[in-house]
Amino acid sequence: MATEAGSPALPAPLAVNQATAFSPAWQGGTPKGDLKVLTRPGPDVLLRITVGAIRNPSDIGLGLRLFLNQPDATAATPDTAPGYLGNVAFFPSSPPAGAPPQSFVINLRTALAERGAETLRRLAKAPPRVTVILVPLTNGQARADAASAQVTGMTLELQKNP
Repeated sequence: MATEAGSPALPAPLAVNQATAFSPAWQGGTPKGDLKVLTRPGPDVLLRITVGAIRNPSDIGLGLRLFLNQPDATAATPDTAPGYLGNVAFFPSSPPAGAPPQSFVINLRTALAERGAETLRRLAKAPPRVTVILVPLTNGQARADAASAQVTGMTLELQKNP
């Protein structure tokens, strides 16, 4: 079960294999119908992930796995799961101290298109909750040094893209 952040900002560092569920903020306020705009033709909905800092003392890559309205997601949840949105990868070196935050965008309409209309309707009924999991990219090899990696200063934001 995911830790509940209850806001669009990460309240504490995100550790390896820890799942945290966010309520992303809507840019410009919550639109009427929330994610239901995805169930009919219209504008795309973009999820912007901003990462303030990455602490990665090892030589491995790290990734963020993201799921929509799937609070039971874990590091082992397959990418065929109904709410799987995608992943973001960070390569071995951490950004230098004082580097600006990194932002990534996932188009929810595109990410969920393969799931089918019924799954999309089910996912869009609930207010958006995004579960984020930090995973080591080690080709299945256990690495003790991966356990100390973490992400801080993460925020999530949704926006309609006309």
